[in-house]
Amino acid sequence: MTQLFLPSHSLPADQNPAAVFLAGCNTRNTRRAYERCLENIAQIFGTHLESLDWTAIRHPHAQAIRARLIEVYDAAATINQHLSALRGVLEQAWLLGYMQADEYQRMINALGNITERKLPAGRHISDEEFLALLATCDDNKAQDIRDRAILSVLFVTGMRRSELIGLNIGDFDTEVFSLHIRNTKTKEDRLVYIGGKALAHLQYWVTLRGYDKAYDPLFCTADKRFSRLSESTIYYIIKSRAKAAGLKPLTPHDFRRTFISNGFDNPDVDEATLASITGHRDMNSLKRYDRRGERAKKRAAQVIDIP
Repeated sequence: MTQLFLPSHSLPADQNPAAVFLAGCNTRNTRRAYERCLENIAQIFGTHLESLDWTAIRHPHAQAIRARLIEVYDAAATINQHLSALRGVLEQAWLLGYMQADEYQRMINALGNITERKLPAGRHISDEEFLALLATCDDNKAQDIRDRAILSVLFVTGMRRSELIGLNIGDFDTEVFSLHIRNTKTKEDRLVYIGGKALAHLQYWVTLRGYDKAYDPLFCTADKRFSRLSESTIYYIIKSRAKAAGLKPLTPHDFRRTFISNGFDNPDVDEATLASITGHRDMNSLKRYDRRGERAKKRAAQVIDIP
C-alpha cells in the first residue's frame, strides 16, 4: 500500500460516488455500517471518507484494498461487508461516468467475496422453549398481549427485527392474513403469510391496539402515545422474556435462524420458497442454516462407540 496513492479531492454530493451510494442505502443501519466500511478503506490511503477521491480508484487500488482488508480483519463477513461497500461505490463511479465499463468490470472481478464456512450465529429455539416464552405473557396486560404477538410473528415468519418494527397497521391484510414487509435490507418488498395460533395472537393485539391510520406502527408502545418500537426494544423484549422463562439468553436473530432451520426440516417447503419468505438473495447464505447434516452426524456419534 505504501506505493499506492489516491488524491484527496472534494466533490459535490451529487457527483461523489461514495455520497451517492450511501444516500441510496435503504435503512439507517445499513448506511451507518457501509459508512464505517468506507471510512476504514479511506484510512488505508491515509485520509477520510469525505476527502478521498473515489473517482480515481483503479484496478491496482482495488487489488491492494482487498489484500489489505484480508490482512487486517479475521472474519470473512467483515471483509465481505467492506468489499460490498466498495463495489457499491465503484458502481456509482461508473454510472456517473468516471470510468469505462471494462475498467469497472475488471475491478469488480478483483473484489470478489471471501469464502468462509462458519456455523450461523445464534441458536435454535425448541418448541418447548417457545411455549415457555409465551407462558410469560399475561392475557390481561396490553404489553404482554403485544409481546406475545411479536414473539409469534418472529417465530412463524423469520423476519428481521428491523422489518418487524417497520410494519404499519396498513401492512396487515386482514382478508388474506398477510404482512407487507417494506423496510428490507435488499430494498425489495415482500409478503409473508400468517395463520393458526400465531394469527390469533396478532389479531388479539390489533383488536386491543385499535386500527387508526394505515401508516401508524403495527407494534407500538402499550400506552396512549402509540410510539413505534425500536430495534433495541425488540432485543430487550426477547432478552427479558427468556430470562423470565428461565431460558438461556436469546436474541431476535435466533428466531430467524429457527424459522429457516424449521423450513429446511419441512418437506413441503422448498428452498426457493424459503428464500422468498426470508428475503435471501444468496442461496448459499440461506443454506448455512440447514442443520439436517448436523443431526445426521449426531445420530452417527450415537451408534459409533469404542469396543
